[in-house]
Amino acid sequence: MKTKSLLLVVLALVLAACGGTGSDWKEFSSDKGNFTVSMPSTPKESTQAVDTVAGSINLTMYSVEVSDSAFLVSYADYPQDMMSTADPLKVLDGAMNGQITNFGGTVLSSSDVSLSDNPGREFSASGKVTTAGDGSLRGRIYLVKNRLYQIIVVGLKDKVKTEDVDKFLKSFKLNK
Repeated sequence: MKTKSLLLVVLALVLAACGGTGSDWKEFSSDKGNFTVSMPSTPKESTQAVDTVAGSINLTMYSVEVSDSAFLVSYADYPQDMMSTADPLKVLDGAMNGQITNFGGTVLSSSDVSLSDNPGREFSASGKVTTAGDGSLRGRIYLVKNRLYQIIVVGLKDKVKTEDVDKFLKSFKLNK
């Protein structure tokens, strides 16, 4: 699977296509994505086809930019037959490592998490967001059957508020 290509697209879309400003946190729910999350503003939705070794996969992303930080939830559905034979932990590691590599970052922490008995990975990294300075990347990635969810905050280190990142990451839930 070309996880790196998918992750590069995610980061590029976050940095180039995020919209909205403000700090009026709102609960956002996606019926198509089957999730609910609190975000600092109403997110913009975008979908892009990404070519992978498994064929073309649609990546759907919801993003908000606030004070030089981007809050992002994305999901992509991989072919069921491919995912039924994949090692979930290797998929999560690949997604996490791809995010950090594309960020040009260094891993600060990584730990196993779960969401409704589905495996996940929480991580943080430092790196460069742009030429503007040091960056921070924190996220959680979950594998739910053949769907990969990525919940990410990226931004300038001095602009990313820990309490906002925690609120965002902890608010992500699957819809019933």
